[in-house]
Amino acid sequence: MKGENELMYDVSDLLIRALSALFLCLGILKLHGIVFPQDTMREYLGIANPIVSFLPNRVVLVVGALVEIVIGTYGLRNSERLSWRAGCLLWLALVMVSYRISLLFVHYTGPCGCLLGVNRFLPIRIGTQRAIADMIIVVSILASIFVLALSRWFLKQKALAPQQCAKN
Repeated sequence: MKGENELMYDVSDLLIRALSALFLCLGILKLHGIVFPQDTMREYLGIANPIVSFLPNRVVLVVGALVEIVIGTYGLRNSERLSWRAGCLLWLALVMVSYRISLLFVHYTGPCGCLLGVNRFLPIRIGTQRAIADMIIVVSILASIFVLALSRWFLKQKALAPQQCAKN
């Protein structure tokens, strides 16, 4: 039977893998939505991005999709430390938060490209898209912080284990 530490590690690993798979899928769907846009999104993809105004939305979304795919793939790897994978997901979520806050500062109320590509398979209203994107970001931040804190605790437990054995 697995010990409590191993079980917590497995749950943490599963959580990071699930979020990584979600970002990988969202990145792939976003690329699909860029390559095969719906008629309603064609104009949106060609106009200047409200934050990075010297680039069209299409370019910003391609960069975002590629970053999501890379970090999603990295998070699914077995060979990488759990804390590094959680840290990468936290970084991605914080970049998304900073972008969302920037949109608030410029009073942007247009369509959201964050779930581009998902609409082709699940028609979702703009307000619902934003709510789903915000929930994904919040869950990613909380889960990553939880896993990073747990990883730190695991390291302390490993460091204490030899000392406890020596006392016995």
